[in-house]
Amino acid sequence: MKRVLLVLSLLGALSSSAAGSAYLRDHAKDAVHWQVWGDGAFAKARTEHKLIFLSIGYSGCHWCHVMQAESFANADVGTLLNERYVPILVDREEMPDVDTTYIAFVQAMNNGNAGWPATLILTPDLSPLAGASYLKPEALTRALVSVADEWAKDPSGLLANGASALAAVRAAAQQSAPAAAVSQEPVSALAERLRVSYDRTNGGFGGAPKFLQPLLIDFLLRRDSTDREMALETLRKIARSSVHDQIGGGFHRYAVDAEWHTPHFEKMLGDQALMAIVYTEAWLLTKDDADQRVARDTLDFALASLKLPGGSFAAGWGADSVTPLNGSPQVLEGIYYTWTEEELRQVAWKNADLAVYYFGIEKNKQNVLRPHVSDSEAMRRFGLTKEQLQAKLADLTKRMQLVRSHRPEPKRDTNVVLATNALMISALARAGMAFGDDHYIYEAQQALRNLETSKPTTADDYGCLIQASLDVYEATYQIRWLERALDLQQKMDAALWSGEKLRYESGSHNVPAGLRDLVPDRDADLPAASSVAAMNLLRIATITGSAPARTKADAIF
Repeated sequence: MKRVLLVLSLLGALSSSAAGSAYLRDHAKDAVHWQVWGDGAFAKARTEHKLIFLSIGYSGCHWCHVMQAESFANADVGTLLNERYVPILVDREEMPDVDTTYIAFVQAMNNGNAGWPATLILTPDLSPLAGASYLKPEALTRALVSVADEWAKDPSGLLANGASALAAVRAAAQQSAPAAAVSQEPVSALAERLRVSYDRTNGGFGGAPKFLQPLLIDFLLRRDSTDREMALETLRKIARSSVHDQIGGGFHRYAVDAEWHTPHFEKMLGDQALMAIVYTEAWLLTKDDADQRVARDTLDFALASLKLPGGSFAAGWGADSVTPLNGSPQVLEGIYYTWTEEELRQVAWKNADLAVYYFGIEKNKQNVLRPHVSDSEAMRRFGLTKEQLQAKLADLTKRMQLVRSHRPEPKRDTNVVLATNALMISALARAGMAFGDDHYIYEAQQALRNLETSKPTTADDYGCLIQASLDVYEATYQIRWLERALDLQQKMDAALWSGEKLRYESGSHNVPAGLRDLVPDRDADLPAASSVAAMNLLRIATITGSAPARTKADAIF
């Protein structure tokens, strides 16, 4: 009975939440008695003098679901957490400010490495003591017992270590240069760093796991011809890889290998927006039809699969889906996207040999699709012109997409994240302008209208929404969108500008004030709020002649 009441309590708290996180509801039957992030859980930790176990994840996260099945559904782990900790579960899509704060700590504690699920132990006043990502049950149990024992015997040692770690994270996050030192030197230094880490064989930067890094690619597109070629070659390699969904369009999160062969299959809205933008930017330079096709298939995926009935965009698609295996349904990562030779031959019909050769299909294997040979090799092998090959591949793709649409789809994360919605609006508006496509501009306007009642609170929300308003204004020249951008900028200045720090405060209301300076003001998977804000201010200064806007942009730089 007690367990039922705890589950009902959690569901009751969720039902009162505006977003109604599906991720939290998925955990309602765990062996762990999860609390939601808020005053009730914090008071429980203080009253019972217990540490907080914080797990941060999201619906589309494969390893979050693995850790749930291995640990959080485990009765022994559940008992340990319930008795010795106050366990709190956070959906990063619902509370991105909580996520960015604590993931910054995890990253700092693990040599720059971090991911989801984020696994942390906090004091009752929410200060982090330890942080990691996915942990196997054995490692998790050892850590939980060790820390809980130390907390019971001598909390002073733990607190001292935690304070020291926190100070180091804070110092790293607040590194900056005096105004007199601002120059082109950091720009040149970054370009040189990218030249050193550039993978000349496969494109991209660094080794496995290899991330898309559209912001770095976009940076290089604005450099000299040598740097620009690194960016363009990386985009060409990614476009013909398994990380780019060759059938349904759009991009998976990253590759687990350096060659872009095996994706981590989730698809996130922010990645789709930024990749569509960077391929549009590339097309403006190259006028290569291949760049336009990738930008379009990414936007078309977002409109077809992530757009919600109200007009907003879902946070993403998960990595896992259901498949019949050995006579029973099983949930497997990436199975939605794979093909056996038999399946592909049935779909391709007359073009079966071409399909198997072009995609490098191996027998007795679930194959993730990518062009295995160049178009010219396929043309020579099958005696085709370029136009004939493209026509056959287009027909094949349509057939495969139709067949795939009847498979059980990965789960859609229906959380609406304001900042990434705004990035997608920018992507649609910019592509609409570049390609002369009124449909994309119409969709951008519709989505922006849908966000007019949304109230931004964080610097990320404000910055991306102002940028989207400016992009739609430039695509339509409807003055209402410029007025919207100027109004939002005025509100952002009033609410978040810090003349002392020469930057915008985060605007987080879910994190204690003493922890809000842990997040480094740097571009990562998504652009930093200051990056977006500085560009917005420069655009506003250019459009309106506003001297204060240019002054603020200079202060940020």
